[in-house]
Amino acid sequence: MYPFVSRSDSMQKKTDPISHAKCTANRVLAPLLFVTVFCICPFASAAEPTAAQTGKQPVQNAALIYWQAFAVMPTLTEGERTAFDAAVKDPQTKVTPELTPVVSRFRNALREMHRGTKAATCDWGLDYDEGPNLLLPHLQKARELSRAAILRSRLRFSTGDVDGAVDDVLATFILGRHCGRSPVVIGVLVNIAIEKVAIDVLAEHLPMLSLRQLDSVSKALANLPPMASLEECMKTEGESFCDWIERTLDAEDQKLKDPTAGIKLLKALHEVGIGEKPAGNASATDEEKIREEILKTMTVADVRTSLKRLRSDYQTLESIAKADPAERLKQWTAFDAQLFEDKRMTKLEDRLRCLSTDLLPTFGRVLTRYEQQRIRRELLNLAIAVQRTGPDAVKSSKEFAPGKLTYTKSAAGFVLSYVESPDSTESLTVGHP
Repeated sequence: MYPFVSRSDSMQKKTDPISHAKCTANRVLAPLLFVTVFCICPFASAAEPTAAQTGKQPVQNAALIYWQAFAVMPTLTEGERTAFDAAVKDPQTKVTPELTPVVSRFRNALREMHRGTKAATCDWGLDYDEGPNLLLPHLQKARELSRAAILRSRLRFSTGDVDGAVDDVLATFILGRHCGRSPVVIGVLVNIAIEKVAIDVLAEHLPMLSLRQLDSVSKALANLPPMASLEECMKTEGESFCDWIERTLDAEDQKLKDPTAGIKLLKALHEVGIGEKPAGNASATDEEKIREEILKTMTVADVRTSLKRLRSDYQTLESIAKADPAERLKQWTAFDAQLFEDKRMTKLEDRLRCLSTDLLPTFGRVLTRYEQQRIRRELLNLAIAVQRTGPDAVKSSKEFAPGKLTYTKSAAGFVLSYVESPDSTESLTVGHP
């Protein structure tokens, strides 16, 4: 797991005469080499040569640099972790100077994080052939690093270092986008979570920014790396997931060699962590018992038909994802209602959709989070415009439906609110509440 961890220096092998002679020679030659280097290279202690001077190209893949940042993230003591988590939990509380030593322990990791944000691309090297077993260890590490960056940003704002604070916030945006660039839903959700905190912290401190800084932030936000679309996620996940299931079914089918053993294939999938366990239990409801009996009638051909239906349903989700935002929710609601009905298995043919009803992602929740964050990004852009030119910017906004956007003056700034529906309102507070 840790291929570059070397043995302890204390684990010495027995020294033979030849090794001893080599060590003696090295001790004699080392000072001479030191003198030679500094005689030939009088500026050896100066700054490292630039890429233009050496002819070397800078690292283009941000993921390689981020992993270096992750590697040097500190292990916090219990007391440090308590203070860190408390500050992260409530981003609107004022940070205290006591947090400075904790955040300073992330200094090297944050330096590498900033370096990574300047790379041209970000490829995490994900193996999509692994299907549901796809490893995503970088996501949790990125969330931890983004929290440290945001805490340092808040500390810098509190001391008047606005440029430094803004740099940390913008680097956090980019790290989030780099997490969300891979076309997997969990990566997009992590990006949304990181971005939400960055938006809130930046909005809270907008009144501290000069016009120059506001213009710089506005330009940086407009040029953030793109996040994978929900359409891309559904396409990639659908193909890799279904291909993996098909390979697993093929392998199990070869073992069983029984065309009537569809239920055994479903159980084999469950054994590797896929879907619900198709087996009854003492506490099963009458509806669940009926479903179990129907699944027992599944043949191998039925399971393969169900897999084809799963592929088709992923394609439907892909189509819903690329629909106009105003239509996406309607289309998903109708699709989800049919899924719910088919899962009940009130008729025999419903069993042919058993993989879809068990395995499709909770697309509605993802869609809701996606739309909420899209609105928050637009509210932030509008907040910057208001901060630059005044409240009249709200009247001229073309990103929000008429009558659904409100501007409320507050003691420290203002609040922008958008009523998406009677049950959903997104608000952005500018200035410390």
